[in-house]
Amino acid sequence: MSLVLWIIVGVLAGIIVLALLMMMYFRRKPVKRRETEYYAFFVIGICMIPTGIVFMTAVLVPLGFVFLVLGICYMAIGLANRDKWEKNKRRVKK
Repeated sequence: MSLVLWIIVGVLAGIIVLALLMMMYFRRKPVKRRETEYYAFFVIGICMIPTGIVFMTAVLVPLGFVFLVLGICYMAIGLANRDKWEKNKRRVKK
């Protein structure tokens, strides 16, 4: 029984050491953060609302309700930040 315990402790110690090394590596690099694309929130919300309605009528009411509420929330977040849509929108060159 003690052999299994030592194996578990060794694996956990290895995971902790690996996590610490990864934290040290990623802290050295400065992370460049992009701004949130609120237009994408709006589009996802528009897509999730009909999905929720279909799930409510055809599959499961609770699952459909979750999709419907998430769609409304995403759409509200996108609409609340409508002034930031053009700033982040990527243009396709013709």
